[in-house]
Amino acid sequence: MTVLISGNRLLADRSHPRSNSNRYAWQRAWLMITLQICIAAVVWCGWTSASQAAWPERPIRLIVPVAAGGGVDLMARILADRLNQQLPQRVLIENLGGGGGSIAARAVANAEPDGYTLLFATPGIAALPATHQPPPFDPIADFSPVSLVTDHW
Repeated sequence: MTVLISGNRLLADRSHPRSNSNRYAWQRAWLMITLQICIAAVVWCGWTSASQAAWPERPIRLIVPVAAGGGVDLMARILADRLNQQLPQRVLIENLGGGGGSIAARAVANAEPDGYTLLFATPGIAALPATHQPPPFDPIADFSPVSLVTDHW
C-alpha cells in the first residue's frame, strides 16, 4: 500500500529555498513532506502491530496552545484536515489558549498516555518549566515527540 498526497509539485522548483519569492512555497512543501512522513509512520505502525487493536479506534484530540484564528491554529487545522483524509477516525482541534501555553501543556501531560491526545507545541512551551515555579510539567518525562510540522525560517 502506498500513501500518496498530491500537491508536491513545489519540490520540482529549483530556486533557492530561502529566497523571498519562494519562502512560503518551500514552507508548504516541507509541511507536506513532514505530513507524509507522519502518515507513513502511522500506517507502518499499524502493519507491524497486528496483535494490538487498530489505531485509532476513537477520535484523536489535537490540543493547540493558542486561541483560534492565528497562524499556529491555521497550521494545526491544515494538519488535522490532511490527517482526517487519511485516518479512519477524526482529528479534533481543541484550542486551550492562555498561560503562555501552560494550560494546554498541562492538559496533555495529565491525559492518558494512549496516543489519542496530541499537543501542537510551539517553541514557547520549552521555556515554561523555567518561567513557572513550580513547573507545570516535566518536558522530558511527560511528553514524547512525534514529528516536526514546520520550520520557522
